[in-house]
Amino acid sequence: MGRDIEYNVKVDETFCLCCYLFKNEHGGHGKVEDSFTKSSFRAWNKVTERLNAHIGEVNSLHNRCFKMMKDLINQEQSILTSFDKQSEKIKSDYRVRLNASIDVARFLLKQGMSFRGHDEGETSTKRENFVELLQWYADRDDEVKKVVLQSAPQNNMMIAPNIQKEIVNACAKEIIKAIDEDLNGD
Repeated sequence: MGRDIEYNVKVDETFCLCCYLFKNEHGGHGKVEDSFTKSSFRAWNKVTERLNAHIGEVNSLHNRCFKMMKDLINQEQSILTSFDKQSEKIKSDYRVRLNASIDVARFLLKQGMSFRGHDEGETSTKRENFVELLQWYADRDDEVKKVVLQSAPQNNMMIAPNIQKEIVNACAKEIIKAIDEDLNGD
């Protein structure tokens, strides 16, 4: 009733994964390293000696490659993890900044007003509608004032022309969606 299962184990190739993946990053080459990365290891009668020679000292090629492999696997160093670790304050400030820019864009769109002018520099007396209205909004709301324009990080002021265009395009899509729903009775 029992089944006899026969296993045919043939060890053709044995490679050191971390050295195979990262050896070129360190310019590694040589007979000992190549036996575990380019050509497979087959001298099983000398396995302990060869593995110890391959692993080597603390700063050996293998140990540097092993560290790179551990770093690759370490989820704490991933980009997603670093984004998740952003403080709630930074996320909250970004939401306030984005919502203020959206509110200003909606107002300008409803009024049919232009967004930009010829001179939007910080020293300009008339920075045109989007920036001027955002400044007016900030002057009346302390929460907004803390995070927009001069209080915002230089690369996250949300006043660049391409940001304004993206907000307008998002508003246009929402308007088209609302019209479509009204026409179709959804």
